[in-house]
Amino acid sequence: MARADFDARLERATAAAKKSIAGPTAVREMQYRAVPEPALALTLNSGFQCLVPVAPASELAGASAEQLAKVEVTPLRNALAWVDLDVSIYVPGLLAEILGLVDPAAAGRKGGASRSAAKAAAVRENGKNGGRPRRRPS
Repeated sequence: MARADFDARLERATAAAKKSIAGPTAVREMQYRAVPEPALALTLNSGFQCLVPVAPASELAGASAEQLAKVEVTPLRNALAWVDLDVSIYVPGLLAEILGLVDPAAAGRKGGASRSAAKAAAVRENGKNGGRPRRRPS
């Protein structure tokens, strides 16, 4: 990669990071609360405040209270990370799921149905290798 190309990409990435940090869904403050049940008190840049229960997050099932308390806000302020558990949760997605704004299955179908030049090229390339494996009768 040429130096000029690298510099241009770095500049775009830096601008995107600054936009994310200043965005309305960026986490301004976060506090873990263990009582009465494990939850996260979030304050976003928009001023929106909420108490998010930890229980619905399947990634955190079986984690102890001590492990749950070691939550951090990521540098871009758009996700919560439990480093010891190797778990990160994207805050806008978490809120959309909890508030019922997004059906995860529908989102997956939409992503799988996307059409782009890159996806078409990948399909053609995979076809050269024999394509999708045939289903075996059960």
